[in-house]
Amino acid sequence: MSWLDKISKDLEIFMGDGVTFRPSWVNAKKSTEWNVSTFEFPNLDGSLVDRKSAKGSIFPLELYFSGDDHLDVSEAFLTSAKDPRHWHLRHPYYGDVRVQPTKISEDNSNHNVTKISVVVQESILGVFPKGVANPTSELQQRNDAVNLSSVESAATGISKIDPSDSVYLSETISVLSASTFEAIEVDEEAATFQNLVNKAISDISQNSRLAIGSIVNVVNYPAKISLSAKRRLDLISFQYVALKERDITPESILSANERLFYEIIQGTLITTGMLSAGTPQDENDYETRGEVNDAILELVGLWNDYVSTIDNLQLLDPKTTENYVANYDAMIDRQDMLNFSISSLYEIALEAKQEFEIILEEDSNIILLTHRFYGLDNEDENLELFNRTNVIGLNEVLNIKKGRKIIYYV
Repeated sequence: MSWLDKISKDLEIFMGDGVTFRPSWVNAKKSTEWNVSTFEFPNLDGSLVDRKSAKGSIFPLELYFSGDDHLDVSEAFLTSAKDPRHWHLRHPYYGDVRVQPTKISEDNSNHNVTKISVVVQESILGVFPKGVANPTSELQQRNDAVNLSSVESAATGISKIDPSDSVYLSETISVLSASTFEAIEVDEEAATFQNLVNKAISDISQNSRLAIGSIVNVVNYPAKISLSAKRRLDLISFQYVALKERDITPESILSANERLFYEIIQGTLITTGMLSAGTPQDENDYETRGEVNDAILELVGLWNDYVSTIDNLQLLDPKTTENYVANYDAMIDRQDMLNFSISSLYEIALEAKQEFEIILEEDSNIILLTHRFYGLDNEDENLELFNRTNVIGLNEVLNIKKGRKIIYYV
């Protein structure tokens, strides 16, 4: 079939509630990513890329409803979009695809047409892999396993903690503990963490296995703090950046031992981030799918930076004893844990709220808009949610102008 024949066909969208729409459309973009693991080796050009199965393709759609009843039709479309069941997309270019929307924006700035921008992602058809019964327990087990591997790596690679090692580890504990203490809001948690810090400082003078094991416990503690998943992940990201800015500079010259310490501690921080992000402590930890996606992007960004940094730190020179090669077993375990964390977060996203956007058709105020999109409640929780997600300033409390973008969640 020629492209002219294909483009002459209608785009059909069969919604989860059974309603069918055939809007005008532009934009036939499609993107596909694969699950991959990338490995670099010292003294060997290029990378080893291990590619697994493809992720669901992403389609950004621009839909247009026109005619005398375009406002009613577009409203009916948005109502159908609130149904959590998948859509069946019959696309002129890409055929039949089962998708789920991840973001929807409505624009009524042109009076005779409504533009709706939708980002949809292809969902699995037919049989899919059996999920883990308890993702939280699985993440904890994976975290414990990679921590054990890291401690054994230190015990094997470092026979004795020398004075310069002690200084490096003491400074690391100081950097991590300061920000963790600042984040803790529960007295009992602060007391428990203080005991871990005291033991880690004391164990630095012992053998490498005991010293690293105690420091790993300090690094892991933010995952247990009574904070939202986002705040715990933000804390871990802050600590990761603080240690990198201290150690990875044009002037810094790390010893082989310090490079191994950096690998273990930063790697443990990232797996702690995976554990924190994938184990929400409250049903409101992730209110929207966008928040889940932000957590995934933050984890992937940390991981990519970590892998690149560790690769640059490797030393393999037969003329010196100051050699350092990363523990690739631990790296692979962390990569697997990242993939599992992302999978767990996608499951959380399915239960999270969908983000919608509209452009105000007329002047309004925060009370009327909260009532319109959420309904009012005695505790004013919906009012606070609307205010928070739209960043309503003092000058907008009584009058929100026509043409302003409004975000709400369903």
